[in-house]
Amino acid sequence: EVLYPFFGFGVALYIEESVNKKGSNGINIDKIKITEIGAGLGGLAESILDYYKYYNSEFYSKIHYTAYERNINMSKS
Repeated sequence: EVLYPFFGFGVALYIEESVNKKGSNGINIDKIKITEIGAGLGGLAESILDYYKYYNSEFYSKIHYTAYERNINMSKS
């Protein structure tokens, strides 16, 4: 994964910005649900969650991340 973890960090920043915009419009955000389709081995999920864990722990505590992968050879046990 050549772009690991930087692509995931970019996605994390985009998600955070989108959530903050909704919050600034008066929408109360208690939970942040992220769903990834075709998660493979979980590299993107790991990058996104690591970003929040280390750089925005308050945001991290609100996240519920769900990853789906149909290919049994690509998913971790």
